[in-house]
Amino acid sequence: MSQNENHQSQVPPPGPSGDPERPSGQDNAYAKHAQAAADKAKVAAQDALAAARRLFVNPVGGIGTAHGTLGDQRVLGVAIVFALVAAIALALSGGVAAGGLAGLGGIRSGGGFHFGVFFRSLLIHLITIGGAGVGVWLLAPVFGGRTSLQSGLFIAATAALPYGLAALLASLIGRIFSFDFRVTVIALVMLFGVCYLIQVLNAGLRHVADVDEKRAALATPTVLAVALLTAWLAGRIFA
Repeated sequence: MSQNENHQSQVPPPGPSGDPERPSGQDNAYAKHAQAAADKAKVAAQDALAAARRLFVNPVGGIGTAHGTLGDQRVLGVAIVFALVAAIALALSGGVAAGGLAGLGGIRSGGGFHFGVFFRSLLIHLITIGGAGVGVWLLAPVFGGRTSLQSGLFIAATAALPYGLAALLASLIGRIFSFDFRVTVIALVMLFGVCYLIQVLNAGLRHVADVDEKRAALATPTVLAVALLTAWLAGRIFA
């Protein structure tokens, strides 16, 4: 054997290509998880848009139909989307929402956007909506109904959505326009938001949680009381 051949035989074969500390299989696993999460988010957004279309036409009577077209996992995805939209709208409204959390919004009356205040308000509103959903889930059996946690969150988020959008619209009216009776217009907008909040919550308790009409009349303010208590606790935690 020649010296050159002997030298070549002693050279070790090249190692596998790529980063030795991160195998290609691990990269593929990360990519698959990311793609799965993106697919779930896309499906949830599409389901939320379809449900929003039904609810836009008939927000009170349509909650049962909208819920019936979804399974448990899809209901949870729609609930998350609705809760995020409602919480963002409430946080941006800058405390215009009647009945609680005044001054916690990202847009303050003094002008300017404060991301820290906005993020804190967003968390508080999300926790409040979640508390209302848990309240529906726990209280439905007490009032003769029954529902899942996913459906309870769906009811709470669906009820909070028109309230949040009304608060955001009222805030924009107060900031953009300067006519003399704008306070009256803002109050009217918030009146619609509060009414839809109560009516949709009541309809969700009746048509989704199967609470009869007589008991739903008492269950509705009870769930709202749980939501306000949750908001107070969240406000104390993030104060």
